[in-house]
Amino acid sequence: MLQQGIEIYFEQAMDISKRLQKIAGNINYMAEETGMRSMKVITEAWVGEKADTFVEKYADMNMRVKENAADLQRIGRGIEQRLTDIFSSENKNVVTAILRKY
Repeated sequence: MLQQGIEIYFEQAMDISKRLQKIAGNINYMAEETGMRSMKVITEAWVGEKADTFVEKYADMNMRVKENAADLQRIGRGIEQRLTDIFSSENKNVVTAILRKY
């Protein structure tokens, strides 16, 4: 029974980690594709000092969004690694408890 509970929580936590990584990938894609297309349209349609300032700020914001997406990706991978370590440790503890003789 204990083993099943560990497996259920492990699977749920891994699912959350995978979803976090997928969201991070989607955010990065949006920044790469949509962000760059938007910047191209803006630079073609708007010319002048204010336009240049806007594009610089937009590019900076876009870069920060991509950095945040990469951070989320790293966090998701870190969660996965720790979950795997904990799951392995808990499985060893269950085996030890089963084999223990009093």
